[in-house]
Amino acid sequence: MRKRISGALLDKYLKGECSPEEKEFIKNWYESFSPEDDGVSGMNDLEKQLLRDRMFMQISGKVASDEDIAAGGKVVRLKFLSYAAAVAAIIFIAYLVLPGHHKNQQTAPASSQIVTINNTGKNIREQTLNDGSRVWLSPGTQITYNKSFGSANRELAMSGEAFFEVTKNPQKPFIINSGHIITEVWGTSFRVRDGKQATSADVSVVTGKVSVSLPGTAPVNINKPLPANSKSLVMLYPDQQAVYSGKDNALHTKQEKQADLLIWKKISLSFDNATVKDVIPLLDKTFSLNIHSSDETINNYFITADFNGLNFPQIMEVLRNTLNINYEINGNNVTLTKN
Repeated sequence: MRKRISGALLDKYLKGECSPEEKEFIKNWYESFSPEDDGVSGMNDLEKQLLRDRMFMQISGKVASDEDIAAGGKVVRLKFLSYAAAVAAIIFIAYLVLPGHHKNQQTAPASSQIVTINNTGKNIREQTLNDGSRVWLSPGTQITYNKSFGSANRELAMSGEAFFEVTKNPQKPFIINSGHIITEVWGTSFRVRDGKQATSADVSVVTGKVSVSLPGTAPVNINKPLPANSKSLVMLYPDQQAVYSGKDNALHTKQEKQADLLIWKKISLSFDNATVKDVIPLLDKTFSLNIHSSDETINNYFITADFNGLNFPQIMEVLRNTLNINYEINGNNVTLTKN
């Protein structure tokens, strides 16, 4: 007889609060269902993890509507109409993540570790990858990747806004899969803004070059010229931007410097016993920002620091650690707060 399971236990599972015994019970409950063709067995671990994360977001009530969930060019249609639908989604998630279900499934090597990072804070979070590449995640951004990457490339999935400084490795290209576009990196620094709920996306290059393509487009060959007037594959250089438009499902390029990219500029500034009140105007001018303190006492803190070779988020990390303050960023407005 099929096991019964309570809504309270499922709620604990969704929140990650289950004990090992409860997780085992849910696994056994799930295995009492007959497997069916799910349409996602061909996904790799990274694609499955991205799909799982998006499903959890929807089950939690962040999206209360029919939704197409895409991963690696594959689309699964989900309807979240009731508690029963959430149960069905948990079955689907279990199908993706519980071991031992597929007869033909191969055990992943111990070195294969899928990492998911969510920036749930109000400031920019820096993450260093194992190849030395660095990623700065804006608030609300998520990245998912294999900690050891693969043998052929370095692949990462993201949703939101992030700035990348990628370590050069021509033998292993760095590939970013986001909601609407695929960005392939050739050793550079650039920004990607994209997400499943967005109607547009863009990639802006600060240094080096990147290729941007739509899903399903043939991979770029840097030894051959790109197709003329292509709307599905473009190569970008410094101060260029590719914009994806959902209206015509095409890429459009721009050639212009963007003020909101100045925060990634590495500067040459140092201060010797200067007050925060004196430092703020210089940072505002350098990075085209509007910085203010939520508490007047912060303005009277003294700073002695060397900011040479740092971008704005790195400078803020220095201030956070030395002055015991925090900050919130919203567009070009930055608020300094006391811890």
